[in-house]
Amino acid sequence: MKKLVFLFLSTLLLVGISGCKKEAKQPKTIESSSVSMKQVEDQVKYNEKTDDSIEMSSSIEKTEEKKKKVNVKALLEDFGDAYANYEGISDRNEKLKRLMTKKCIEANGINFDSAVMMISEGEVKSIYQPIEGEKDQYAIYLVCKQNGSEVRVLLLVKITGDKVSEMTYNTVRQEY
Repeated sequence: MKKLVFLFLSTLLLVGISGCKKEAKQPKTIESSSVSMKQVEDQVKYNEKTDDSIEMSSSIEKTEEKKKKVNVKALLEDFGDAYANYEGISDRNEKLKRLMTKKCIEANGINFDSAVMMISEGEVKSIYQPIEGEKDQYAIYLVCKQNGSEVRVLLLVKITGDKVSEMTYNTVRQEY
């Protein structure tokens, strides 16, 4: 009988303790960030800080950087043009493959043929680069006409070497 009473009281005690326990709920948080952007015009202007004590080797490196920057602008324009102008999804994918890394091609599903015959005509309206932060990240703003409808697209891309290594597609919609 004592065992039964002891078992009953211990069970009651455990149930009472576990019932009083309050679970701490994690507060829901919303992350937002603010990024200042500036329009990319002349890539050559980014690294024009000069010092009178720069040697010839530094000057050569600077010239090579300027060439790379000019190539980045051309790459971004080619990428935006390929994304805006195509006669089918397979046509677009073939144009983009030469401008993207293998990892980016796989991550964005560019490595397949599609029978979808969506026609798009458009143009690169502007290219932006964040003022602070990563220098290899850009935003390409496109205005396209796809199957008779106007579509505004914002491509967020990251450049590694001479190819696009990351890409995010965003449709821009005007509310008012």
